[in-house]
Amino acid sequence: MVQREVNPVVLFQSWLELAKTGGDSDPEAMTLATMGLNGFPTVRVVLYKGLLENDILFFTNYESHKGLELAANPRMALVFYWPKIYRQVRMQGVASKVDRTVSEAYFATRPRASQLGAWASHQSAIATEADIAARYATYDTQFKDQSVPCPPEWGGYRCAIQAWEFWEGRPHRLHSRTCYQLQGTEFIKESLSP
Repeated sequence: MVQREVNPVVLFQSWLELAKTGGDSDPEAMTLATMGLNGFPTVRVVLYKGLLENDILFFTNYESHKGLELAANPRMALVFYWPKIYRQVRMQGVASKVDRTVSEAYFATRPRASQLGAWASHQSAIATEADIAARYATYDTQFKDQSVPCPPEWGGYRCAIQAWEFWEGRPHRLHSRTCYQLQGTEFIKESLSP
């Protein structure tokens, strides 16, 4: 049964915690959909990195396909699906880059190898494994015995969610669906047919 929190962010957080304790292997994996530059939708899995003032947060290379697509059209959709607890949350909203200080602070928490990988990978560009390994070695030498700085093309996005849909699987496909739609400054809650 759907929990009846007034705030969809609170409900989302409670479901995420349930997924973490319920045995889902990667509960913070979320599917991000953007509009491709060629007019086709594109979808990929990214990792949820928390909330920033109730906005969903993730990090990436701004020059990746997703970064270029969000620069051209910031409208996006996210989906969390947790099969072990038979629940899903769909979201629609608008993405914007976070402040540079937020990106740098998060980047500093990443393992050194991941930091070097962010420098070595020109995400989505055609490259051989040898090219990437050579760039990695170059940056490993360049930043030897010092902190690895955050690359200028790497950072976070905050997704301001305007619509939430909470789906809970039930027997006989009579699933529970509750939608929260932003109207002005408040979310309006509606129940939907399965």
